[in-house]
Amino acid sequence: NELLATATGEFIVPLSSDDRLTSGGIQSRLDVFGTSPGLEVVFGDCDVIDESSEPVNESGLFGLYRGHRARMQDRLTEELITNFSIPGPVVMFRRQAFLAAGGYDERLLVEDWDFYLRFAARRTVHFLNRTVASYRIHADNSNTRPRYQETSLRDIVRVGRRRRGEFDGWARFLLDLQVFAAQIELRGIGHGWAPVTRTLARGM
Repeated sequence: NELLATATGEFIVPLSSDDRLTSGGIQSRLDVFGTSPGLEVVFGDCDVIDESSEPVNESGLFGLYRGHRARMQDRLTEELITNFSIPGPVVMFRRQAFLAAGGYDERLLVEDWDFYLRFAARRTVHFLNRTVASYRIHADNSNTRPRYQETSLRDIVRVGRRRRGEFDGWARFLLDLQVFAAQIELRGIGHGWAPVTRTLARGM
């Protein structure tokens, strides 16, 4: 948030120190913005690499995190709600729109899901079916730690409740279902039955 507040560019591409951009990825997203002025967020796909920069998976969205390609292209809002699968380095957004929306909520571990939901509710997010970055996975990734999983579930409940009023109809129902599934999983951590509930919720 501090860096975004001091940046002067119209568009922002966040990049963690262990990830990298791929050739043409920035321009391809800029081209989408150029043809659709109402968009505020454009994201693509990424390949996945290990500590030695060796390939692990050709798709972060659909291979590593098992996103649903058809829904990502045709029912994007539903996919963002029920099956969030977007690694960090694939997004480009308009800086002013992001700042106007309040920036990242630094109290959350799932601040990226909260970020996407804000713009999904406004229908200003677009998925570009192209590899725009390389996402690195290794033993020290924070989201592999057990404590991260429990905190993320609690954040899903908080974010879902916070954002539900920005959606209506089927989308609001799906968001409520995510909150319910996260609550059930929190209650059943360590018992083996809770993950089934979230699997059903993702399949809606």
